[in-house]
Amino acid sequence: MSGVIITRHVLMNDTAVVTLVPSARIVGGVLPQGAALPAISIESITCLERHVLGDSNYVHVIERVQVTALAKSYDEQLAVQNVIRAAIRANRFPAVAGLLKVTVHTGPAGPDFMNEEASIYMGTQDVRTTFSEPR
Repeated sequence: MSGVIITRHVLMNDTAVVTLVPSARIVGGVLPQGAALPAISIESITCLERHVLGDSNYVHVIERVQVTALAKSYDEQLAVQNVIRAAIRANRFPAVAGLLKVTVHTGPAGPDFMNEEASIYMGTQDVRTTFSEPR
């Protein structure tokens, strides 16, 4: 989904984010088992297409994505979540190839949770993306 691509683009192009989480560990979809931490996983939650009257070449899309920070400690998780939010706030109108009228906004933050067996601390941040894409 394009919302995942947009969000990944914003995070991978933010210096503070890639300082904490190398770009190879900012992934669309589920993080592979055994991946190095910290890492960021980006997944689509909902996607709504709106067909714009009078412009049959594009469809306007509102997509909500979930960004999950995965870390070795709770402090590291919070640090990653803070740079994720800051990156989204700083780049609300990113230029993404093939898409028009792109906007990105932070949504609600989700719960903190932990995979005790794997010793992974996790926290989520919803992101709302809007864009127009060719049909």
